[in-house]
Amino acid sequence: MSSPAPQNVAIVIIVLTLGGVLLLAVAPFEIGTIRWGGVSLLWWYGGIVAPVVVVATTVWALVRSRAS
Repeated sequence: MSSPAPQNVAIVIIVLTLGGVLLLAVAPFEIGTIRWGGVSLLWWYGGIVAPVVVVATTVWALVRSRAS
C-alpha cells in the first residue's frame, strides 16, 4: 500500500486549519471572544497560529515532493 502524496496531506491539513477559524467564530458560548494577553482567541488563531501552520505545512509538502 502506498502512502498518500504530500500534496494531498497538505491540502487536508490546510483545510482543517482554516476550518478552525470558522469553528471558533461560530462556537457556542462565544469561545472565540475569550481574551488571552488582551487579544481574543479568534484573533490569535486566525492571525498567528493558522498562518504559521499553513506555511509550515506548505514548506513540508514542497520539501517532501522534491525529495521523492
